[in-house]
Amino acid sequence: MRWSSHRRGKGWWADVASVITEHYPDRPSAAEAEIAAIHTESPKYNIVHNRKKGLEVTVERGSEEWFFRSRTTHHQKNTDLVLYGELNCSSAIDDCPYDDGEDQLEFYVDYVRRNARDEWDADAVFIYWCVQGEGVSEAAPFMDFGEENFLTHYTWPENANGELIDWFKLPVKNLRFPKFAQALVWTPAPLQPTCPLRSIWASKMGQVV
Repeated sequence: MRWSSHRRGKGWWADVASVITEHYPDRPSAAEAEIAAIHTESPKYNIVHNRKKGLEVTVERGSEEWFFRSRTTHHQKNTDLVLYGELNCSSAIDDCPYDDGEDQLEFYVDYVRRNARDEWDADAVFIYWCVQGEGVSEAAPFMDFGEENFLTHYTWPENANGELIDWFKLPVKNLRFPKFAQALVWTPAPLQPTCPLRSIWASKMGQVV
């Protein structure tokens, strides 16, 4: 579906010489690999996450440093941590032909209506949560998708005073679609499992669900 959309609407599609597909165990792992590939390869037509183009959105990070160790190498890491919640199907915005946030939101709502109708009707679009920091991007604990998460790979973080992290107090930052997030005018609470997208859209349209 993604390639068909690119073929119809992206002027650069004629420049594609080959396509390599890689499979990952879950969505957070795929998202992390995507960002890493863009940073490393600097694809000509990519804007989001492309450091060499100087267009990557600057994101305010967390304010507190956390210390934790790799369960494999026992190497200690210290970095601030934030929660990034990505709405189900929001990767569709990559294919959106509009740069304006309001247009992106309308595009996304239409996409969810067509491709995730059960979540739309239930007014509960699933949120995929990641814990992110410098050199760290893992699925968040307490989420019901996949068996692995941050605590599978790292010890429970603590601050300089030895206080354990409270995952539900981490700052929530949008790291991928800032214009869309601004148009949505809604930020989930930390680790909130779903987004009431149908109600949010109805409110913006002056309708009653």
